[in-house]
Amino acid sequence: MKNFDALTRRLWTHFPVSGFSLKPARLELRTVDDIWRAKDLIDAFEQFLGEKRLTDEVQYYLRMYMQGPCYDLEHGGSVPPSDNQAIDKSDKKKGCYIERQIYYAVNRQELCQQFYNDVMEFHQLMDSYGNGVNKETFQAWAENQLRLVMLLPDLPSEEKRDSLLKLLVVQDDYVSSVFIDTGMKPYMLVTLSKKEESLDSYNLFFTYPQLHAFCLRSGLQVQGSGDHFKVRG
Repeated sequence: MKNFDALTRRLWTHFPVSGFSLKPARLELRTVDDIWRAKDLIDAFEQFLGEKRLTDEVQYYLRMYMQGPCYDLEHGGSVPPSDNQAIDKSDKKKGCYIERQIYYAVNRQELCQQFYNDVMEFHQLMDSYGNGVNKETFQAWAENQLRLVMLLPDLPSEEKRDSLLKLLVVQDDYVSSVFIDTGMKPYMLVTLSKKEESLDSYNLFFTYPQLHAFCLRSGLQVQGSGDHFKVRG
């Protein structure tokens, strides 16, 4: 532990013990940088277990409480959940959170990147900042996502393509997420759906918080918050 800095050490938690077995360790994260700090800790602990020739399967839960507003979307749900992602609002004191599980044989690099994407996507849908996310990190993430998408056609195998797709929030499908340039950075992540009557036509869907931000970027006068507002133009 002494090899890690203070920001990394504060994430470590002791394993709860029940009888002679270890319950999953739960690491509570605050910022997107903590995701990679947690990975470094887990990598080091797994290496320690390997050196001691201990073969017990250890599980870890990474949880991050969302800073900023947590508006209800999708008829009462917080945000549309993705695979292996849990978003809960049951703890009223702390608000909603995103959680992912790291277990034996999982690709930790992939999972941590997916967790990072989850947090970014959440703040995009809420049009909010927090958890270490700001305009600059939003834009850098968006540009990196677009750069990775450009690599897809040139990948030599389906296996490599599938591996890269796991790291993307933007995909080419009947319904997908895309970045749009509103004339102001950062880019905005919205849902795109192809029209049934014409495959060359599309619909774009905003969340209410995003529509609030879009109206402001368009120079319109907006009154109210991200989930209940009035606008004229």
